[in-house]
Amino acid sequence: MVPPILYIGIDSRNKIIPKDTLFAVEKSEMKGASYTRISVSTSGGFVPTWEKPVLTEKEIKEGKQPDPVFVLNSTATFIAKGEDMGQVKNYFLTTAAAGTSGLLLVSSSLRKPFDLDKGYKLTVGMSVSLREAKLED
Repeated sequence: MVPPILYIGIDSRNKIIPKDTLFAVEKSEMKGASYTRISVSTSGGFVPTWEKPVLTEKEIKEGKQPDPVFVLNSTATFIAKGEDMGQVKNYFLTTAAAGTSGLLLVSSSLRKPFDLDKGYKLTVGMSVSLREAKLED
């Protein structure tokens, strides 16, 4: 069952490890009075769109023309209001509003670290989509 609310957070882990849990994230999660994980409603917090899937180099060479896929997109904006938050390297999706009691669902690294200084904003996005897995006879 999908929880009614998910949460997006940001952190400064040097490396994302597939076995990371919220315990690992919490050690490097942003701190400060203006930081909080941002909630996203699973029933209304996503915008549905049709997008073309990303092709592999091989698929491009083969001239594959993919059908668009249905994608649910959402964004979250973090604002350093009263103080610097520090350098952000990653963002993550969890079932917990705070602390380590929930599940760390997925993490992703920013293209490059971002200093979230007082007055700065950082917007991160997430997408949920389905794709066809490899079919075998």
